[in-house]
Amino acid sequence: MEIKFYKTDRLSLDKKISILNEAIRNKRYWQLDRLTNKSWSREMVKTSLGRALKKFDEKFTFKAIGRYNPYQDKRTGEILLKQTKKVKSSYIDYFLWIYMDYDKFEQLVKKFKLKEVKYD
Repeated sequence: MEIKFYKTDRLSLDKKISILNEAIRNKRYWQLDRLTNKSWSREMVKTSLGRALKKFDEKFTFKAIGRYNPYQDKRTGEILLKQTKKVKSSYIDYFLWIYMDYDKFEQLVKKFKLKEVKYD
């Protein structure tokens, strides 16, 4: 599997929100998962996208990822948000995945001038 990560760590909050809104407009589907330190396994959360977005504040982690699976000859683009919330004496990590067709993802990358992270 080929995976491309794009530089997002220095983006302003406004730019992240603009990219997120563009991804939502062009999404194929989305998924919200949560990971608790009690189970250490991810579980899907069934909710509306509006309610899912309310789990995130300005401190969320933001990633843009392009994937190619040669076995299925399939390309996808993903925008990922991660947020850690403290609940009583434990923590819950929320992961919101916005999946896009790869051509729409490429347009988003070009529009917002995202640069690929190069690993040696």
